[in-house]
Amino acid sequence: MKFSVASAVFAVFAAATTVLSAPFDNLVTTVAPFGSGATSVPDALAIHSQLQVVAATINRSNTDAKATTPVPLSDSDGESILSIMRQIEPVQMKAVELLKSKKTTFVGLVPFPVSTVINLPAIIKGDAVAIRDAETVLSASLVAISGASAKAEIKAIGDRLVGSMSSLAQFY
Repeated sequence: MKFSVASAVFAVFAAATTVLSAPFDNLVTTVAPFGSGATSVPDALAIHSQLQVVAATINRSNTDAKATTPVPLSDSDGESILSIMRQIEPVQMKAVELLKSKKTTFVGLVPFPVSTVINLPAIIKGDAVAIRDAETVLSASLVAISGASAKAEIKAIGDRLVGSMSSLAQFY
């Protein structure tokens, strides 16, 4: 079987982008039990750390997307990108809803005046902004490299992902 350079480069990008699912799954797993039972500042900081992993992973995927050549990608490669985005979207939406449901816990975890130094809601908001910004860039990169048949849906899913992080940032 003969592979072109384009398919080899795309395979590397697709493998890297598929890794996006794991940080979102881990985020949901980390956030879900937060607030039930004994909850501590280290628990909140574990969520912050996982949010940072998500942002870093998205940024790495963006670097890979920008390195993908030649472009535009084939329709089948565009479908592969769509498949990955379709897997990520419901998990991110669940993570955002869970994080919104935990705001009261974040607020009440650190009493005043310590809360003026360790402002957990502001930390979560900052993480949401970082993810939103990374997703904005990645979405634009994916639309730019994709073939015509996938562009509209990639943009639509990207817009929903960015919108969910924007709503989380506004909520916090």
